[in-house]
Amino acid sequence: PIPESELVFINNTSNIHLDVMRPTMLIGGLEAVLHNQNRQNGNVKLFEFGKSYKKLSEGDFPYQEDEHLSLLMTGQRYEENWLNNDKAKVSYFSLKTFVNKVLTRLGIEKFQQTAVKDGVYAFGLKYHRGASDLVTFGKIQSKLLQQMGIKQEVFYADFNWASILKALRKHKINYKEITKFPAIRRDLALVIEKSVNFDQISAIAQKTGKKMLKEVNLFNVYENEEKLGANKKSYAVSFVFEDLTKTLKDKEVDKVMNQLIQNYEGKLGAIIRR
Repeated sequence: PIPESELVFINNTSNIHLDVMRPTMLIGGLEAVLHNQNRQNGNVKLFEFGKSYKKLSEGDFPYQEDEHLSLLMTGQRYEENWLNNDKAKVSYFSLKTFVNKVLTRLGIEKFQQTAVKDGVYAFGLKYHRGASDLVTFGKIQSKLLQQMGIKQEVFYADFNWASILKALRKHKINYKEITKFPAIRRDLALVIEKSVNFDQISAIAQKTGKKMLKEVNLFNVYENEEKLGANKKSYAVSFVFEDLTKTLKDKEVDKVMNQLIQNYEGKLGAIIRR
């Protein structure tokens, strides 16, 4: 819940029950999902450009207006038809694909990633550059959905549009040839302290892998005190290696992976689940 002290109230004489400026894009999006659900339309993919408002504790004009692009997904990944029998549901990775496509289309890359888990997100990621948040996305807490009367999982992304526009002003378009050599993927399961975030894992990987490492991705988070221990969590991380000039050999990738394991064990106190 948002503290009442941060809400912006208005004198709405036409409807006294609508006397608060929108503090977040999420609630309106969930109302749209609920509206569709109540009309037998459970497969919803929405986007919205809009603004949110917040009252500040001090200042000559103690109000803040922020611009957003929000994405909402729920239901089946594809509409039912005779050519497609896939009834798989949308997932966190369905949403992540759209988020990454938006940033790729805008040419925004080289950002930090931090895992998110709070009163809104059951799990998710935040892309940011230092203190400047670009986008936060993930799975909405089931408790919040139950309070709204929504009966299925919902995945939500919130782009900070001012930060996006600021990033675009510094953007220069570069082109490079698509490689003709195959990439190699390796996975690691790391048991780490809950205080360790994905950004630390990614930074160590980038420093260790250097030019060979093309991509680092967090594809699973697992928490269980009985199996992992107190204040522990398990991150499943994938690493994609690529060389633009030749086909990589397994022994070259294995050498980097062994260095990664040593660095994670030494710098983060990680335990490798084998």
